[in-house]
Amino acid sequence: MILNYFKIALRNLWKNRTFTALNMVGLTAAFGVAILLAMFAFFQLSYDRFHDHGENLYQVYSEDSELNGIKANISKSEPFASALRDEISGVEKITRYNGSGVLLNYEDKQLQMNGAYVDPDFFYMFSYPILKGDKKNPITSESSVAMTELAANRLFGDKNPIGQTVTILRDEKNVPFTVTAIVEDFPNTSSMGFDVILNFKSQPLHAYALAIGRWDIQNHDVGTFRIMRSICNFLKE
Repeated sequence: MILNYFKIALRNLWKNRTFTALNMVGLTAAFGVAILLAMFAFFQLSYDRFHDHGENLYQVYSEDSELNGIKANISKSEPFASALRDEISGVEKITRYNGSGVLLNYEDKQLQMNGAYVDPDFFYMFSYPILKGDKKNPITSESSVAMTELAANRLFGDKNPIGQTVTILRDEKNVPFTVTAIVEDFPNTSSMGFDVILNFKSQPLHAYALAIGRWDIQNHDVGTFRIMRSICNFLKE
């Protein structure tokens, strides 16, 4: 009985084979698009999942009124982080983040790399494993620099990078920095990317020293650790 049903269905499909072919192509395309969209969604949702304290990490932003409506703004001024720590009891750790290109010199090598200027709390908040060197906090000093495995290999080759001195062009001068740690290369699902990481206060004059105490200059992001959700809602208002 069931076999007869199949035979009748196949005859009908063959009789209307043009319509059947179009339906099959459309169904296949629909499933293909659905699978691709699902894969893209899963990939996007996997971003930054490798951080151990991910559920307690927040990026602070504000909503600014502009001519075209409300716009989210993540850029903050130099005094903002300390004011947030002092006035909001829910903040346990805090770090500023400013990405910038840096020009590194070592012996006869000169390389342009992506730099990240952060506060010392950064390595406590984010899970970027330190493979060599100071594993507690490698950027406490303003003259220290940590770098990824890939960056260290490009710059030093087979040499041990820990303790080596490199110079970074800052304010038209080559300023010496000591390599204090090697950070494991981050995965593709990291929203932050850098080759070298330095103390936030090690930035060029225009990016830090001239911005101290200035609420009218906004040039970096702020991240917090263990900040209550109610506080986040307060910051949006």
